[in-house]
Amino acid sequence: MCGAAPWAAITGCRMRGLGPAKATRLSSSYPLELARAVHFPTMIFFVFFVITHVAMVFATGALRNLNHMFAGTDTTNWAGFWIFVGAPYIEWITAQPRLQGALTAITAAVVGVILNLAVWFGLHVFFGEVSLVAVGPLKIWSPTLSTLDWRIVALPGIRGVLLLPQHRGTPPALAVAAPLHSQADADDGSLRWRDCVVLAQSKNPEIISANEKINQAAADRGIARSDMLPSVSASLAASRSKREGGAESAEGTRNSFSYGIEGGQLLFDGGRAYFETKGAGSLYKKAVYGKMAASASVRLAMRTAFNRLLSAQESVGIVKEITDLSLIHLSEPTRPY
Repeated sequence: MCGAAPWAAITGCRMRGLGPAKATRLSSSYPLELARAVHFPTMIFFVFFVITHVAMVFATGALRNLNHMFAGTDTTNWAGFWIFVGAPYIEWITAQPRLQGALTAITAAVVGVILNLAVWFGLHVFFGEVSLVAVGPLKIWSPTLSTLDWRIVALPGIRGVLLLPQHRGTPPALAVAAPLHSQADADDGSLRWRDCVVLAQSKNPEIISANEKINQAAADRGIARSDMLPSVSASLAASRSKREGGAESAEGTRNSFSYGIEGGQLLFDGGRAYFETKGAGSLYKKAVYGKMAASASVRLAMRTAFNRLLSAQESVGIVKEITDLSLIHLSEPTRPY
């Protein structure tokens, strides 16, 4: 599917005549007949793909798959099926005068739910603390103004100015807003699982010790392997001597230099180098598995502590909601019976 899509786009653009009208070089290198010859089997492949895909959807649990695709649920009922069947008749349904009132009411309800979700998400994204407050018969979300994060507020504003009035396009908008987004993510103070893992890898004594054992085992393995490699040595020597003699031999100094290169290769030592190399490799594997065991143990302890922390935070939130609701009920006037 991914391989056929570029061919469909390239041949489709050529067949629609999007290029220059008098492009003789383009017509000679990429003629229209070639585009048609490639485009037709590509479209046949797309039709075959759609038929196969729909058949697999119905063959591997039709009701559940249709709910995944159309109803957005993980249940097994007929909701997604009826949406799938009725989708081609949406225009006909909207054109019926008797159904326009019901469709208007459904649309208003859906828009209200979407607006409610948008307000809820916006408040919880822009503000660090939001509480539920009762105003007469209504209950509204009231944010704490001191917890407003100006960086989060500035991000959509900067993107809107660059995209709408300035017409800068998406890449410049992302390039300008990315530093603010990264800084906001770095300074929000929230605890993330990935941060805990990175901190444990750099600070935990068991993992640090396991890493050092791996390095030592790798060095020992390299030393054992070096015995099986050729060895080359070079030497250089210099000497200076002074001669003294009588009348028959003249006095003077004599300089002498010597150098040499020596090479060697182990041929057979009874298998000692081989078994030492094999043993060093086994020790290296042992060190690696030891690190894996230590990492698994640390991850288990961290996961347990992290889940307990999340549970405690959720409990604090639940207690806060119960307290808010209790305060709301206490603030309501009592009615005599």
